[in-house]
Formats: sequence, C-alpha cells, structure tokens
Amino acid sequence: MLSQEPLFLPYDPLFEYCDSPLEREDADRIINAASFAVKAMLKKIDKTYVKLKLPVFEAVFSIKKSIADICRQKYPNVSHTRLKGLMSCVLIDELKKGKRIFFFPIREEERESFGSEYVILSPVQIKFFPKKESEKETVQKLNPVLSFILNKKRKNLSVKVGAAAVKLSQNELAFVTRFNEETFFKNVPIRPFSNFGITEKRDLSAFTALYTITFYGLSLRDIYTVDEVFSFSSSDIRGKDDVKHHAASELSHTAETSDLRKKADIVYKMGEALFGLPLPESDTEKLLVLAENYVFYSAVSDIGTAYLKALETVLLKFPQNLKSDIMERARLLSDHRYLSELCEEMTALAAAGKTNITKVKSRKKAASVSRKTRRIKTSAVKTENKGAGNNV
Repeated sequence: MLSQEPLFLPYDPLFEYCDSPLEREDADRIINAASFAVKAMLKKIDKTYVKLKLPVFEAVFSIKKSIADICRQKYPNVSHTRLKGLMSCVLIDELKKGKRIFFFPIREEERESFGSEYVILSPVQIKFFPKKESEKETVQKLNPVLSFILNKKRKNLSVKVGAAAVKLSQNELAFVTRFNEETFFKNVPIRPFSNFGITEKRDLSAFTALYTITFYGLSLRDIYTVDEVFSFSSSDIRGKDDVKHHAASELSHTAETSDLRKKADIVYKMGEALFGLPLPESDTEKLLVLAENYVFYSAVSDIGTAYLKALETVLLKFPQNLKSDIMERARLLSDHRYLSELCEEMTALAAAGKTNITKVKSRKKAASVSRKTRRIKTSAVKTENKGAGNNV
C-alpha cells in the first residue's frame, strides 16, 4: 500500500519555531519559510489538488487527523489566509514531534465519456531530509493498525475529493446549460412546446437535446460536455451549434403545426433513441466515480423526466407493448436524479466537515438505480456474447 519513495523536506533552522510561530515577532518569516519548503516538496504532485481547489493539507495525515484539521483546531480564530500558511508550520511541527506523516497523491485521467477520472493513489510518507547520506532509511512497512487507519483516512478523503470534483462539474454544467439554452432557443418560439407537454425551462433544453440526438445524430458529449461545446480546436463546433439551433426551430414548428398523430410518431422515435443513450457507471460505493459522472447523471435525468411528460401527452397513440418498455427506460433515466442528489449531498457533507456518507437521504434510491443499471448492462453483455457464439 505504501509508495516506495518518501517525500523529503529540507531542514531550515526557522523550523524550530513552528510549534508557536504567532508568539514571535518574526512570525511572517517563519511561516513563509515553512510554506516555501512544503510547497517546493509537493510542487510536482499536488497539481490536481490545485485544480480541484481542495487544500492539499486535507490529504496530509498525522496518524488519525489531517494536518488541515489539526491546524484548524490549534488556531480556531485566525483568518482563512493566515490558516493556509500555518498549515505548513503544523506539518513541520508534527514531523519534529516524531509523528509519521503521510500524503495521498491524486492522479487525474481523461475519460472517454464525461469529465476526468480522479484516482487517490497509495500514501507517500513525508520525512525530513537526512543530514548524512548514511542516515537514509529503507522504506518502513506499515503495521496492521496503521494500515487500517490509512485506509479509513483514504475513504474519508474520497468524500472531500469527490465533493471538490462535483463542484467543478456543477460549474461546467451551469456554463453548458446556459450556452445550450442560447444556442437552441435564440429567436425560436417556445410556447408551442407545450403541445408536447413541455413547459418548464429545464425540460425544454432536455427535450430538445433528445430531439437533436434522435434526428440529427449528435451525442450527449456534443451537447453536455465543456470540451465539445466550448472547444476552439475543433472545426465542426460551429456546425454543431447550427444543428442545435435548427433542430430546436424545427421542433418548435412541428409542435405548433402538426397533428397529434405526427407528434406521437416523433415522441415514439425519440423513445427508441433513449435506448441508445449509454448508461453511466453508478456504483454508489465508488464516490469518485459518482463525482466524475455528475454531469452525465444530470443530463440523462433531465432527458428522462422531460420525455415522460411528452409521453403522457401523446400516450394513447403508442402500442401498449412498446409503451411499457419505453416508459421503463425513461423512468430509469429520470431516476438518475438520485445519483445527482447523492453527489450534491456529498458536497454538503464535506462542507460541514463530515465524511460519513452512508446515511445521506438519497443513498438508498441511488443504490437502487445502480442495481437496475448493472442488471441491464449484464443482460446486454450476455446477449452480445450469445449472438457472437451463434455466429461462430
């Protein structure tokens, strides 16, 4: 579990005063020296924490507590800015006391579907740099008790990292949502959409997105990811924007001028397209996976919810056997809102300084959605394998 190479912190005589720097006249000098040394030590492996806007000291542990928690308890009345500097002093003071200090790095990997994948790596021990070459130690093995503690800290850290990742995703979703609304509906009448049972702003974008996916071949990535929506390197970004606007204009015109039979036919074809939307990974035990898929959960949930409203409006025109299948898939997509809610509750939990996510409100319903999704995926794989076997 332990990384092979420890991180070494060069010693500075000013570190002798890290136990109580605020009691000295040269407090700024002590804090700056500590901050500079720690920042230099971590500069190659803390970039992901910077991106997530998560204090790196939340991931540095002195046995049972993070350096961030120790610092907040020791200095409850200092400003946020001052506290950040003091955390380096607390880290150094813990080392001076002989405590074993560990840091959990994070690796960020790009995903094929949505966003980035954040992986909490094995802990790295932090030590003072030895004064003599002969003092260098071999890597100390972890005893069972320490291994148990670090595993627990890793799980707690995953809530904080997940919450930070969700916040980034929420910002990205807000940008994409505003952009899509402007792209879809600029100079497009939206009142006719009520003929499909679509009246709320959020439903308008989601229903139009599904129409664009169904009849114009765009993907969820094309509509809901920042890279696809805002990229300046792709030559077809503007073309996709034109497609979105054309699709919304066409749907508005159809809603206003077509009879119920034509509307029912459109909704039926859109229902078929629901089965082509990939179901996101949703294991509720993997908090970072949940956080990484927040935008996806929100997108498919909005699409499923909007579609159910349209389905109810034209329900009588659907064959009964197909209606139930389509409705079941739409409900499953709509229920992905519980996964979104679980992500949002994770951010609230972290903001309150808590890490026990087992009892949050949406967890049971989110787990139910996860189980249904896994059954569908397992069934699809078995069907594919059976088909491949028949072709041999």
